[in-house]
Amino acid sequence: MPSDAPDGRPVEGGWQRLHPLTLLFAIGARLYGLRGLAVPGVVAVAVTRHRDPTGGWRGFEGWLLMPVGVLLLLFELVQYFTLAYRFDPHEIVIKQGLIWKRERHIPFARIQNVELVQHALHRIAGVAAVRLDTGTGAGGEGELSVLSLDAVAALREAVRIGQHGEAAADPRPEAPAPDVLVALTLRELLLHGLLTASGWVVIAAAAGALWQLDLDGWGIVERYLPSTEGVWGELRQATPALALEIALLVALAVLVFRVLSAVWSAIKHFEFSLTARGDELFQSYGLLTRVGRTIPRARIQKLTISQAPLMWLLGRATIRVDTAASVSEKQTHQGAGGSHLLVPIVPASRLAALVRDVHPAGAAAAPDLDAVQWQGLDPRAFRRLVRVRLVVAAVIGAASYGAAHRWAVAIGLVAAAALTAQAWVAARFTAFAWSGDTLWFRSATATRHLTLVRAGRIQVVTLDRSPFDRRWGMAAVRVDTAGAATGGHHVHIRLLPADVAEALYARLRH
Repeated sequence: MPSDAPDGRPVEGGWQRLHPLTLLFAIGARLYGLRGLAVPGVVAVAVTRHRDPTGGWRGFEGWLLMPVGVLLLLFELVQYFTLAYRFDPHEIVIKQGLIWKRERHIPFARIQNVELVQHALHRIAGVAAVRLDTGTGAGGEGELSVLSLDAVAALREAVRIGQHGEAAADPRPEAPAPDVLVALTLRELLLHGLLTASGWVVIAAAAGALWQLDLDGWGIVERYLPSTEGVWGELRQATPALALEIALLVALAVLVFRVLSAVWSAIKHFEFSLTARGDELFQSYGLLTRVGRTIPRARIQKLTISQAPLMWLLGRATIRVDTAASVSEKQTHQGAGGSHLLVPIVPASRLAALVRDVHPAGAAAAPDLDAVQWQGLDPRAFRRLVRVRLVVAAVIGAASYGAAHRWAVAIGLVAAAALTAQAWVAARFTAFAWSGDTLWFRSATATRHLTLVRAGRIQVVTLDRSPFDRRWGMAAVRVDTAGAATGGHHVHIRLLPADVAEALYARLRH
Protein backbone atom coordinates (compact mmCIF):
# COMPACT_ATOMS: atom_id res chain seq x y z
CA MET A 1 0.00 0.00 0.00
CA PRO A 2 1.67 3.28 -1.05
CA SER A 3 2.27 6.23 1.23
CA ASP A 4 1.25 8.75 -1.44
CA ALA A 5 -2.35 9.84 -1.87
CA PRO A 6 -3.63 9.90 -5.48
CA ASP A 7 -3.26 13.29 -7.17
CA GLY A 8 -1.73 14.75 -4.00
CA ARG A 9 -5.17 14.97 -2.29
CA PRO A 10 -6.06 13.18 0.96
CA VAL A 11 -8.14 10.05 0.60
CA GLU A 12 -10.94 9.76 3.15
CA GLY A 13 -11.32 6.30 4.61
CA GLY A 14 -8.34 4.73 2.81
CA TRP A 15 -5.65 3.26 5.05
CA GLN A 16 -2.13 4.30 4.07
CA ARG A 17 1.19 2.92 5.20
CA LEU A 18 4.51 4.59 5.82
CA HIS A 19 7.23 4.74 3.19
CA PRO A 20 9.05 1.40 2.67
CA LEU A 21 12.33 3.05 3.72
CA THR A 22 10.83 3.28 7.20
CA LEU A 23 12.39 -0.12 7.94
CA LEU A 24 15.92 1.07 7.20
CA PHE A 25 15.55 4.33 9.11
CA ALA A 26 13.92 2.57 12.09
CA ILE A 27 16.72 -0.01 12.33
CA GLY A 28 19.33 2.72 11.95
CA ALA A 29 17.68 4.77 14.70
CA ARG A 30 17.64 1.79 17.07
CA LEU A 31 21.29 0.98 16.39
CA TYR A 32 22.17 4.63 16.95
CA GLY A 33 20.28 4.50 20.24
CA LEU A 34 22.48 1.59 21.31
CA ARG A 35 25.70 3.49 20.54
CA GLY A 36 26.42 3.72 24.28
CA LEU A 37 26.91 -0.07 24.35
CA ALA A 38 29.44 -0.08 21.52
CA VAL A 39 32.51 0.66 23.65
CA PRO A 40 31.66 -1.89 26.41
CA GLY A 41 30.96 -4.46 23.68
CA VAL A 42 34.31 -3.91 21.97
CA VAL A 43 36.09 -4.11 25.34
CA ALA A 44 34.30 -7.36 26.20
CA VAL A 45 35.29 -8.91 22.86
CA ALA A 46 38.90 -7.75 23.23
CA VAL A 47 39.37 -9.25 26.70
CA THR A 48 37.64 -12.56 25.99
CA ARG A 49 39.23 -13.56 22.69
CA HIS A 50 42.85 -14.76 22.23
CA ARG A 51 45.13 -15.73 19.40
CA ASP A 52 45.83 -19.35 18.55
CA PRO A 53 49.13 -20.71 17.14
CA THR A 54 47.88 -20.39 13.55
CA GLY A 55 47.39 -16.62 13.91
CA GLY A 56 43.61 -16.67 14.11
CA TRP A 57 41.26 -15.68 16.90
CA ARG A 58 39.37 -17.98 19.19
CA GLY A 59 36.75 -17.37 21.84
CA PHE A 60 34.72 -14.92 19.73
CA GLU A 61 31.32 -16.36 18.93
CA GLY A 62 30.01 -13.78 16.46
CA TRP A 63 27.04 -15.96 15.48
CA LEU A 64 25.49 -15.15 18.88
CA LEU A 65 24.67 -11.70 17.51
CA MET A 66 22.48 -13.17 14.76
CA PRO A 67 19.39 -13.81 16.94
CA VAL A 68 19.54 -10.21 18.13
CA GLY A 69 19.59 -8.94 14.55
CA VAL A 70 16.74 -11.27 13.54
CA LEU A 71 14.59 -10.19 16.49
CA LEU A 72 15.29 -6.53 15.73
CA LEU A 73 14.28 -7.03 12.08
CA LEU A 74 11.11 -8.92 13.02
CA PHE A 75 10.13 -6.22 15.52
CA GLU A 76 10.52 -3.47 12.93
CA LEU A 77 8.63 -5.50 10.32
CA VAL A 78 5.71 -5.88 12.73
CA GLN A 79 5.84 -2.15 13.50
CA TYR A 80 5.83 -1.26 9.81
CA PHE A 81 3.06 -3.60 8.63
CA THR A 82 0.73 -2.88 11.57
CA LEU A 83 1.05 0.93 11.52
CA ALA A 84 -1.32 2.71 9.15
CA TYR A 85 -3.18 5.99 9.02
CA ARG A 86 -6.18 7.43 7.23
CA PHE A 87 -7.90 10.78 6.81
CA ASP A 88 -11.48 11.10 7.98
CA PRO A 89 -13.53 14.26 7.40
CA HIS A 90 -12.63 15.76 10.79
CA GLU A 91 -9.67 13.76 12.08
CA ILE A 92 -6.65 11.65 11.29
CA VAL A 93 -6.74 8.07 12.56
CA ILE A 94 -3.53 6.15 13.36
CA LYS A 95 -3.63 2.45 14.21
CA GLN A 96 -0.74 0.31 15.38
CA GLY A 97 -0.05 -3.04 17.03
CA LEU A 98 -0.35 -6.77 16.41
CA ILE A 99 -1.16 -8.21 19.84
CA TRP A 100 -1.85 -4.99 21.75
CA LYS A 101 -3.69 -2.87 19.24
CA ARG A 102 -3.92 0.89 19.62
CA GLU A 103 -5.98 3.31 17.56
CA ARG A 104 -5.60 7.07 17.98
CA HIS A 105 -8.09 9.64 16.67
CA ILE A 106 -6.56 13.11 16.37
CA PRO A 107 -9.07 15.85 15.43
CA PHE A 108 -7.70 18.26 12.87
CA ALA A 109 -9.05 21.20 14.88
CA ARG A 110 -6.89 20.20 17.88
CA ILE A 111 -3.59 19.98 16.03
CA GLN A 112 -1.28 22.76 17.24
CA ASN A 113 1.81 22.04 15.15
CA VAL A 114 2.73 19.97 12.14
CA GLU A 115 6.49 19.50 12.24
CA LEU A 116 8.65 18.02 9.51
CA VAL A 117 12.23 16.91 10.20
CA GLN A 118 14.71 15.83 7.51
CA HIS A 119 18.20 14.62 8.28
CA ALA A 120 20.77 14.36 5.52
CA LEU A 121 19.77 10.77 4.63
CA HIS A 122 16.11 11.78 4.63
CA ARG A 123 16.79 14.45 2.02
CA ILE A 124 18.79 12.04 -0.14
CA ALA A 125 15.93 9.52 -0.05
CA GLY A 126 13.22 12.16 -0.53
CA VAL A 127 11.40 11.36 2.72
CA ALA A 128 10.74 13.06 6.05
CA ALA A 129 9.62 12.39 9.62
CA VAL A 130 6.38 14.11 10.65
CA ARG A 131 5.17 14.91 14.14
CA LEU A 132 1.71 16.12 15.15
CA ASP A 133 1.17 18.00 18.42
CA THR A 134 -2.16 18.85 20.05
CA GLY A 135 -0.78 20.49 23.19
CA THR A 136 -1.60 17.72 25.64
CA GLY A 137 1.93 17.77 27.04
CA ALA A 138 2.27 13.98 26.75
CA GLY A 139 4.63 13.87 23.80
CA GLY A 140 3.91 13.55 20.10
CA GLU A 141 0.30 12.43 19.67
CA GLY A 142 1.07 11.35 16.12
CA GLU A 143 4.54 10.46 14.86
CA LEU A 144 4.77 9.20 11.29
CA SER A 145 8.31 8.25 10.35
CA VAL A 146 8.92 8.20 7.51
CA LEU A 147 6.68 9.58 4.74
CA SER A 148 7.40 10.58 1.19
CA LEU A 149 7.30 14.30 0.47
CA ASP A 150 4.08 13.87 -1.53
CA ALA A 151 2.49 12.12 1.45
CA VAL A 152 3.67 14.96 3.72
CA ALA A 153 2.02 17.49 1.37
CA ALA A 154 -1.20 15.46 1.45
CA LEU A 155 -1.08 15.37 5.25
CA ARG A 156 -0.62 19.14 5.48
CA GLU A 157 -3.48 19.65 3.04
CA ALA A 158 -5.76 17.36 5.05
CA VAL A 159 -4.98 19.27 8.25
CA ARG A 160 -5.58 22.61 6.50
CA ILE A 161 -8.92 21.48 5.09
CA GLY A 162 -9.95 19.90 8.40
CA GLN A 163 -9.18 23.09 10.35
CA HIS A 164 -10.67 25.62 7.92
CA GLY A 165 -13.63 23.73 6.45
CA GLU A 166 -14.53 22.56 3.01
CA ALA A 167 -13.97 26.04 1.57
CA ALA A 168 -10.26 25.44 1.94
CA ALA A 169 -10.52 22.52 -0.49
CA ASP A 170 -11.33 24.79 -3.43
CA PRO A 171 -8.81 24.95 -6.28
CA ARG A 172 -5.55 26.61 -5.36
CA PRO A 173 -5.67 29.67 -7.72
CA GLU A 174 -7.88 31.47 -5.18
CA ALA A 175 -5.72 30.46 -2.18
CA PRO A 176 -3.53 33.22 -0.76
CA ALA A 177 0.08 33.16 -1.92
CA PRO A 178 2.71 32.58 0.78
CA ASP A 179 4.05 35.82 2.22
CA VAL A 180 7.73 35.71 3.16
CA LEU A 181 8.01 37.46 6.52
CA VAL A 182 11.69 36.72 7.23
CA ALA A 183 14.51 35.30 5.09
CA LEU A 184 17.84 35.38 6.90
CA THR A 185 21.09 35.79 5.03
CA LEU A 186 24.31 33.99 5.92
CA ARG A 187 25.67 37.25 7.32
CA GLU A 188 22.77 37.57 9.77
CA LEU A 189 23.12 33.95 10.87
CA LEU A 190 26.83 34.39 11.53
CA LEU A 191 26.04 37.58 13.42
CA HIS A 192 23.47 35.70 15.51
CA GLY A 193 26.09 33.16 16.56
CA LEU A 194 28.65 35.84 17.36
CA LEU A 195 26.19 37.83 19.49
CA THR A 196 24.52 34.98 21.38
CA ALA A 197 27.51 32.62 21.84
CA SER A 198 25.46 29.47 21.23
CA GLY A 199 28.39 27.24 20.28
CA TRP A 200 28.47 25.03 23.37
CA VAL A 201 27.68 22.01 21.20
CA VAL A 202 30.81 22.59 19.11
CA ILE A 203 32.90 23.29 22.23
CA ALA A 204 31.70 20.04 23.85
CA ALA A 205 32.46 18.06 20.69
CA ALA A 206 35.96 19.56 20.43
CA ALA A 207 36.62 18.88 24.12
CA GLY A 208 35.51 15.27 23.68
CA ALA A 209 37.80 14.85 20.67
CA LEU A 210 40.79 16.29 22.56
CA TRP A 211 40.06 14.03 25.50
CA GLN A 212 40.17 11.00 23.22
CA LEU A 213 43.65 12.06 22.04
CA ASP A 214 45.04 11.24 25.50
CA LEU A 215 46.65 14.63 26.07
CA ASP A 216 47.63 13.62 29.59
CA GLY A 217 49.65 10.74 28.22
CA TRP A 218 51.61 13.16 26.07
CA GLY A 219 52.44 15.30 29.10
CA ILE A 220 50.55 18.31 27.69
CA VAL A 221 48.27 18.64 30.70
CA GLU A 222 51.14 18.54 33.17
CA ARG A 223 53.19 20.97 31.09
CA TYR A 224 50.62 23.68 30.39
CA LEU A 225 47.91 23.26 33.01
CA PRO A 226 49.11 23.62 36.64
CA SER A 227 47.43 21.95 39.56
CA THR A 228 44.72 23.65 41.58
CA GLU A 229 47.21 24.64 44.27
CA GLY A 230 49.54 26.06 41.65
CA VAL A 231 46.77 28.16 40.10
CA TRP A 232 45.75 29.71 43.42
CA GLY A 233 49.37 30.21 44.39
CA GLU A 234 50.10 32.10 41.17
CA LEU A 235 46.89 34.10 41.49
CA ARG A 236 47.86 35.17 45.01
CA GLN A 237 51.18 36.45 43.68
CA ALA A 238 49.39 38.23 40.80
CA THR A 239 52.46 39.42 38.89
CA PRO A 240 51.85 41.76 35.91
CA ALA A 241 53.21 39.14 33.50
CA LEU A 242 50.78 36.51 34.82
CA ALA A 243 47.86 38.95 34.58
CA LEU A 244 48.75 39.73 30.95
CA GLU A 245 49.03 36.04 30.07
CA ILE A 246 45.67 35.26 31.66
CA ALA A 247 44.04 38.21 29.85
CA LEU A 248 45.42 37.04 26.49
CA LEU A 249 44.27 33.45 27.09
CA VAL A 250 40.78 34.59 28.07
CA ALA A 251 40.54 36.87 25.02
CA LEU A 252 41.68 34.05 22.73
CA ALA A 253 39.22 31.60 24.29
CA VAL A 254 36.34 34.08 23.90
CA LEU A 255 37.29 34.72 20.27
CA VAL A 256 37.46 31.02 19.42
CA PHE A 257 34.19 30.38 21.24
CA ARG A 258 32.41 33.16 19.34
CA VAL A 259 33.71 31.97 15.99
CA LEU A 260 32.57 28.38 16.68
CA SER A 261 29.21 29.74 17.82
CA ALA A 262 28.83 31.65 14.53
CA VAL A 263 29.61 28.51 12.51
CA TRP A 264 27.14 26.45 14.54
CA SER A 265 24.39 29.06 14.10
CA ALA A 266 24.94 29.15 10.32
CA ILE A 267 24.72 25.34 10.11
CA LYS A 268 21.69 24.98 12.37
CA HIS A 269 19.62 27.82 10.83
CA PHE A 270 20.90 27.53 7.26
CA GLU A 271 18.51 29.15 4.72
CA PHE A 272 16.09 30.15 7.48
CA SER A 273 12.73 31.45 6.26
CA LEU A 274 9.44 32.30 7.93
CA THR A 275 6.43 32.51 5.64
CA ALA A 276 2.74 33.12 6.24
CA ARG A 277 -0.23 31.78 4.33
CA GLY A 278 -3.62 32.63 5.67
CA ASP A 279 -3.69 31.87 9.39
CA GLU A 280 -0.57 29.69 9.38
CA LEU A 281 3.13 30.37 9.81
CA PHE A 282 5.71 28.05 8.29
CA GLN A 283 9.38 27.74 9.30
CA SER A 284 12.09 26.09 7.23
CA TYR A 285 15.77 25.87 8.18
CA GLY A 286 18.78 23.63 8.69
CA LEU A 287 21.78 22.34 6.73
CA LEU A 288 22.47 18.92 8.28
CA THR A 289 18.97 18.49 9.73
CA ARG A 290 16.24 20.23 7.75
CA VAL A 291 13.24 21.27 9.86
CA GLY A 292 9.87 22.38 8.55
CA ARG A 293 7.31 23.49 11.13
CA THR A 294 3.75 24.73 10.70
CA ILE A 295 2.45 27.00 13.48
CA PRO A 296 -1.17 28.23 13.34
CA ARG A 297 -1.27 31.84 14.49
CA ALA A 298 -4.45 31.18 16.46
CA ARG A 299 -2.60 28.54 18.52
CA ILE A 300 0.15 30.87 19.74
CA GLN A 301 -0.10 31.14 23.52
CA LYS A 302 2.74 33.56 24.15
CA LEU A 303 5.23 35.62 22.13
CA THR A 304 8.56 36.70 23.61
CA ILE A 305 11.12 39.15 22.23
CA SER A 306 14.61 38.69 23.74
CA GLN A 307 17.71 40.84 23.44
CA ALA A 308 21.04 39.67 24.81
CA PRO A 309 23.42 42.52 25.73
CA LEU A 310 25.37 42.45 22.47
CA MET A 311 22.20 42.06 20.41
CA TRP A 312 20.70 45.09 22.13
CA LEU A 313 23.79 47.17 21.40
CA LEU A 314 23.69 46.27 17.70
CA GLY A 315 19.92 46.66 17.34
CA ARG A 316 18.97 42.98 16.99
CA ALA A 317 16.45 40.72 18.75
CA THR A 318 15.22 37.12 18.92
CA ILE A 319 11.54 36.13 18.78
CA ARG A 320 10.21 32.98 20.44
CA VAL A 321 6.63 31.65 20.64
CA ASP A 322 4.91 29.15 22.94
CA THR A 323 2.17 27.00 21.43
CA ALA A 324 1.38 24.59 24.30
CA ALA A 325 2.50 21.70 22.11
CA SER A 326 4.84 19.32 23.86
CA VAL A 327 8.36 18.60 22.68
CA SER A 328 9.78 15.13 22.41
CA GLU A 329 13.10 14.47 24.09
CA LYS A 330 14.40 13.44 20.68
CA GLN A 331 13.71 16.87 19.22
CA THR A 332 16.64 18.67 20.79
CA HIS A 333 16.49 21.46 18.22
CA GLN A 334 13.41 22.77 20.01
CA GLY A 335 13.18 24.48 23.32
CA ALA A 336 11.60 23.23 26.49
CA GLY A 337 7.88 22.76 26.72
CA GLY A 338 6.05 24.13 23.67
CA SER A 339 8.57 26.89 23.14
CA HIS A 340 9.83 27.43 19.59
CA LEU A 341 12.42 29.80 18.23
CA LEU A 342 10.33 31.74 15.72
CA VAL A 343 13.08 34.02 14.36
CA PRO A 344 16.72 33.69 15.54
CA ILE A 345 17.68 37.28 14.73
CA VAL A 346 15.77 40.28 13.38
CA PRO A 347 16.64 44.00 13.25
CA ALA A 348 14.94 46.02 15.98
CA SER A 349 13.51 48.35 13.31
CA ARG A 350 11.44 45.47 11.94
CA LEU A 351 10.14 44.19 15.25
CA ALA A 352 6.87 46.14 15.30
CA ALA A 353 5.87 45.04 11.78
CA LEU A 354 6.81 41.41 12.46
CA VAL A 355 4.89 41.36 15.75
CA ARG A 356 1.82 42.69 13.92
CA ASP A 357 2.15 39.90 11.35
CA VAL A 358 2.60 37.15 13.94
CA HIS A 359 0.47 38.49 16.82
CA PRO A 360 -2.02 40.91 15.21
CA ALA A 361 -4.43 41.05 18.16
CA GLY A 362 -1.74 42.19 20.58
CA ALA A 363 -0.17 44.81 18.34
CA ALA A 364 -3.40 46.27 16.93
CA ALA A 365 -3.73 48.82 19.73
CA ALA A 366 0.00 49.61 19.74
CA PRO A 367 1.36 50.11 16.19
CA ASP A 368 4.70 51.19 17.69
CA LEU A 369 6.29 49.11 20.46
CA ASP A 370 7.65 52.31 22.04
CA ALA A 371 4.13 53.76 22.29
CA VAL A 372 2.97 51.25 24.92
CA GLN A 373 1.95 52.83 28.25
CA TRP A 374 3.96 50.97 30.86
CA GLN A 375 3.20 50.54 34.56
CA GLY A 376 6.42 50.13 36.55
CA LEU A 377 7.21 48.52 39.88
CA ASP A 378 6.85 50.01 43.31
CA PRO A 379 9.22 53.02 43.76
CA ARG A 380 10.89 51.17 46.65
CA ALA A 381 11.64 48.09 44.51
CA PHE A 382 15.29 49.01 43.93
CA ARG A 383 15.91 49.52 47.65
CA ARG A 384 14.43 46.10 48.41
CA LEU A 385 16.35 44.35 45.65
CA VAL A 386 19.70 45.92 46.46
CA ARG A 387 19.56 44.93 50.14
CA VAL A 388 19.38 41.24 49.26
CA ARG A 389 22.13 41.54 46.65
CA LEU A 390 24.53 43.30 49.01
CA VAL A 391 24.14 40.43 51.45
CA VAL A 392 24.94 37.99 48.64
CA ALA A 393 28.04 40.04 47.68
CA ALA A 394 29.25 39.95 51.27
CA VAL A 395 28.86 36.16 51.35
CA ILE A 396 30.83 35.86 48.09
CA GLY A 397 33.66 37.98 49.48
CA ALA A 398 33.81 36.01 52.72
CA ALA A 399 33.73 32.66 50.90
CA SER A 400 36.63 33.67 48.66
CA TYR A 401 38.93 34.67 51.54
CA GLY A 402 40.32 31.18 52.04
CA ALA A 403 41.62 31.04 48.45
CA ALA A 404 42.20 34.68 47.52
CA HIS A 405 43.18 36.18 50.93
CA ARG A 406 43.84 39.89 50.40
CA TRP A 407 41.94 39.85 47.11
CA ALA A 408 38.73 38.78 48.87
CA VAL A 409 37.77 42.39 49.58
CA ALA A 410 38.17 43.30 45.92
CA ILE A 411 36.13 40.27 44.89
CA GLY A 412 33.34 41.26 47.29
CA LEU A 413 33.35 44.88 46.04
CA VAL A 414 33.20 43.79 42.38
CA ALA A 415 30.32 41.42 43.18
CA ALA A 416 28.50 44.19 45.06
CA ALA A 417 28.88 46.61 42.14
CA ALA A 418 27.69 44.05 39.59
CA LEU A 419 24.69 42.96 41.68
CA THR A 420 23.73 46.57 42.43
CA ALA A 421 23.77 47.40 38.73
CA GLN A 422 21.66 44.33 38.03
CA ALA A 423 19.13 45.37 40.70
CA TRP A 424 18.93 48.88 39.23
CA VAL A 425 18.29 47.53 35.71
CA ALA A 426 15.63 45.10 36.97
CA ALA A 427 13.82 47.75 39.02
CA ARG A 428 13.85 50.31 36.21
CA PHE A 429 13.08 48.07 33.22
CA THR A 430 10.51 45.63 34.66
CA ALA A 431 6.96 46.76 33.89
CA PHE A 432 3.64 45.63 32.43
CA ALA A 433 1.01 47.13 30.14
CA TRP A 434 -2.45 46.34 28.82
CA SER A 435 -3.05 46.86 25.10
CA GLY A 436 -6.15 45.64 23.33
CA ASP A 437 -6.79 42.15 24.69
CA THR A 438 -3.11 41.47 25.38
CA LEU A 439 -0.97 41.64 28.51
CA TRP A 440 2.55 42.98 27.88
CA PHE A 441 5.35 42.17 30.32
CA ARG A 442 8.99 43.21 30.11
CA SER A 443 11.90 42.38 32.40
CA ALA A 444 15.68 42.35 32.31
CA THR A 445 18.73 41.01 34.08
CA ALA A 446 21.50 40.61 31.53
CA THR A 447 19.01 39.81 28.75
CA ARG A 448 15.93 41.92 28.04
CA HIS A 449 12.61 40.15 27.55
CA LEU A 450 9.29 41.47 26.26
CA THR A 451 6.36 39.02 26.37
CA LEU A 452 2.86 39.30 24.89
CA VAL A 453 0.05 37.08 26.23
CA ARG A 454 -3.50 37.18 24.90
CA ALA A 455 -6.20 37.35 27.53
CA GLY A 456 -8.00 34.45 25.89
CA ARG A 457 -4.93 32.24 26.30
CA ILE A 458 -4.49 32.80 30.03
CA GLN A 459 -5.11 29.59 31.98
CA VAL A 460 -4.36 30.59 35.58
CA VAL A 461 -3.92 33.95 37.33
CA THR A 462 -2.36 34.00 40.80
CA LEU A 463 -1.98 36.82 43.32
CA ASP A 464 1.03 36.16 45.59
CA ARG A 465 1.96 37.90 48.86
CA SER A 466 4.95 36.67 50.80
CA PRO A 467 5.64 37.87 54.37
CA PHE A 468 8.18 40.33 52.95
CA ASP A 469 5.62 41.54 50.39
CA ARG A 470 3.11 42.25 53.16
CA ARG A 471 5.73 44.10 55.17
CA TRP A 472 6.58 46.35 52.21
CA GLY A 473 2.97 46.71 51.04
CA MET A 474 3.67 44.90 47.78
CA ALA A 475 2.29 41.91 45.88
CA ALA A 476 3.03 39.77 42.82
CA VAL A 477 0.88 38.55 39.94
CA ARG A 478 1.71 35.35 38.07
CA VAL A 479 0.09 34.47 34.74
CA ASP A 480 0.24 30.94 33.32
CA THR A 481 -0.64 29.89 29.80
CA ALA A 482 -0.96 26.40 28.38
CA GLY A 483 2.59 26.69 27.04
CA ALA A 484 4.26 28.07 30.16
CA ALA A 485 4.71 24.90 32.18
CA THR A 486 8.46 24.62 31.57
CA GLY A 487 11.13 26.88 30.17
CA GLY A 488 10.76 30.25 28.55
CA HIS A 489 10.15 33.71 29.97
CA HIS A 490 7.51 33.44 32.71
CA VAL A 491 5.03 36.24 33.29
CA HIS A 492 5.66 36.73 37.00
CA ILE A 493 5.31 40.41 37.89
CA ARG A 494 6.84 40.96 41.34
CA LEU A 495 7.28 44.01 43.59
CA LEU A 496 4.10 45.75 42.46
CA PRO A 497 2.23 48.14 44.77
CA ALA A 498 -0.50 46.12 46.47
CA ASP A 499 -3.36 48.14 44.95
CA VAL A 500 -1.89 47.92 41.43
CA ALA A 501 -1.41 44.14 41.76
CA GLU A 502 -4.98 43.66 43.00
CA ALA A 503 -6.38 45.76 40.14
CA LEU A 504 -4.38 43.78 37.54
CA TYR A 505 -5.41 40.49 39.15
CA ALA A 506 -9.08 41.47 39.06
CA ARG A 507 -8.85 42.55 35.43
CA LEU A 508 -7.16 39.35 34.28
CA ARG A 509 -9.44 37.17 36.40
CA HIS A 510 -12.57 38.60 34.84
